[in-house]
Amino acid sequence: MRNLIKTTAFLLAFAGCLQSAIAQVRIYPVFNSIISGRSINLLASGQIKNRHEFGGGLRININKYAHNDDQGNIYKKRMYATKPLHYFGVEGFYHVHFLQKLQHFDFFAFYDIQLVYSTTGNRMPRHYRNPLTGECELSEPFRHFGPFTWVEQNIGIGFTVDIWKNFFLTQRLGAGAHFILGEDPWLPNEIKPYWLAKSPFTWEFGYVLSVGLGYRFEPKKQKQ
Repeated sequence: MRNLIKTTAFLLAFAGCLQSAIAQVRIYPVFNSIISGRSINLLASGQIKNRHEFGGGLRININKYAHNDDQGNIYKKRMYATKPLHYFGVEGFYHVHFLQKLQHFDFFAFYDIQLVYSTTGNRMPRHYRNPLTGECELSEPFRHFGPFTWVEQNIGIGFTVDIWKNFFLTQRLGAGAHFILGEDPWLPNEIKPYWLAKSPFTWEFGYVLSVGLGYRFEPKKQKQ
């Protein structure tokens, strides 16, 4: 909680400093679902000339014990923090706005990069024969691998919609390449493309979906 309060104060101070240099400043927390897992991202941005928006902030990872699938994935939706450092990451992004003649909607294309250093949490189902009953039973030990450095990049489209005064809702949807750097000698039968077989590097094709509530520090200018 103390780290969250400090981060919020920093974002507010950062937004205040930007306000004198940039036409419009925004802050918004978003729920972020990405190929590695889920998080809450606390973001601040500056919009220049009502079209170009640059921003970034802190990512707070959310552990999830249950798996979204039973496909034996090693990295996809498997990020699981085991140390305080693993819970935090950073995000940077660029938005270019279009269809600006609409009064209460803003549409934009975006590039997004998120960096995290964390372990995975993998449920490893296996069958074994119980020596007492002779019956085949299922065991599901939970294993951690890593930590790995996750570099998650996406491009896509999004929009904001005004809801009340300077408050707005925002949503983004995109896809891209997600790089995972690092190795774990205990990974079971990890399959890599042949050109990466001897490299401490692998990748996943994935997506990002984020939804949040934001606030503009200046009244939105009327579009011409």
